[in-house]
Amino acid sequence: MKSAKSLIIAGVALVVIVGAFFAVRQWLPEPDSGPGATTSQYVNILDIDGGSLRTFEVYHQEKKINYTMVVLDRGSSYSRAITLRGKEELQFDGTKMWAAINGVCVSRTKTVIENPENLADYGLEPAKGRIVITQEDGTVTRLEIGNKAPLNDGYYVRLENDTSVYSMSVSAVENVLKQDGEYRMLELLPDPGEDYAYVGYVHIINSDTGMEMELRTPQTEEIKLAGIGEVSELMLVQPVRKPTRETNVKTLILDPIFGMSAPKVIEDYPKDLSIYGLDDPSVLEIGLMLYQDADSEECTLEITKFLIGGKTDRGFYIMYNDVPTVFEISGRLSYMDVDYFDIMERTAWLHSILEVSQVVIQGEGEIYTLEIDDSLDKEHVFSAFLNGSAITEKNAKELYTRALSFSIEGLNPNLQVRGQPDYRLTYVFKDGRELVISLYNLNDRSYAVQLDEREIDSYVNVRNIEFLFEGLRTMASGGTLR
Repeated sequence: MKSAKSLIIAGVALVVIVGAFFAVRQWLPEPDSGPGATTSQYVNILDIDGGSLRTFEVYHQEKKINYTMVVLDRGSSYSRAITLRGKEELQFDGTKMWAAINGVCVSRTKTVIENPENLADYGLEPAKGRIVITQEDGTVTRLEIGNKAPLNDGYYVRLENDTSVYSMSVSAVENVLKQDGEYRMLELLPDPGEDYAYVGYVHIINSDTGMEMELRTPQTEEIKLAGIGEVSELMLVQPVRKPTRETNVKTLILDPIFGMSAPKVIEDYPKDLSIYGLDDPSVLEIGLMLYQDADSEECTLEITKFLIGGKTDRGFYIMYNDVPTVFEISGRLSYMDVDYFDIMERTAWLHSILEVSQVVIQGEGEIYTLEIDDSLDKEHVFSAFLNGSAITEKNAKELYTRALSFSIEGLNPNLQVRGQPDYRLTYVFKDGRELVISLYNLNDRSYAVQLDEREIDSYVNVRNIEFLFEGLRTMASGGTLR
């Protein structure tokens, strides 16, 4: 019984499928009889090299599409600069445009019918759309676009003055039947490299708070000395010149910047920027270092500039790189509200013990000299002396740590000091350089910090000095630091 029932169901299904086939078939235009019958052969009716292109015009009445791609220079097809006529100032994705062009130019088409009696049956009299291709030598090719085939497997097309109708793939045709906005370049920033290795410049101006902050890759030897441990390669140069903490720069600045969403086009050639809060915008500039090749040390800085306007329901209005377009990006722009103190390296100075041969500490009428020999001979022996007396490696490293543990408590570019410093630390490096750190009393809680003869703009807590001298006296009396 079950077998008979299954056969009956299969038979009914077969009848339905056959009926559907003939129902669809009657919608297809009947080919002419005789020599003009369907041949079903595939041919390249265009076979045009994209490298020879000058312009590529697309028009479709029903879809309201009308644009012309213009090739700006010569070269291999995918590397040639290309834009849209009349919109040269806008940024377009050349890769998308060339993919659309080449999809048509090299598409294999299927011959549907030769010498059809009625082109209107195929949407080709009049044609629904057209593609006009002009090559460098002046050759013009016109391709007419008709209806989509009933089985949705192609569009009917016809070359001007050709007697045959062809079927071109749906993807090839629909890739060019786009509104010009679909070719827009919507990638805000190029690849910053692994761990943001290519980022060499960040400049932020918040028009609401007046805060301005600038970070740059270190360019001087004195800055590079501070680049130890987790100190970032990006250094604060405005409003203060200070090293920064790598983790803080990454999470508070770079992650949010390079995590910005793809923008949405709002208006090209805006007449009134105040509508978008862009008449007095905040500013973000991000610079990527571009090297000539993998082995080159010389690079150029490519800067992308953003103007950031008012808030929207989804995010913010922006403009960038002098493109006359207002975009909208979603999310929060948290990096605009970061205070430079949040990313600054708080340690007043930072140098590896491996670089230093001697530290001279002066204050409270006393002088202490810490000598370090970490050259490590073949037996890897570490030796250190305090005022000529040998001390343990543990004591030496703990004391050195205390000499580094001066955390900046605040910044003030208008600090005024008088007379001689109350404390002085002199670092002598193995290469002969010296760094002199002077501490001036401001009040019961704070001491101003001066590195060499540089501007005094920060201060530390008195507890940092007390902690250091407690350690010195403990060691001088033969004790051990903990």
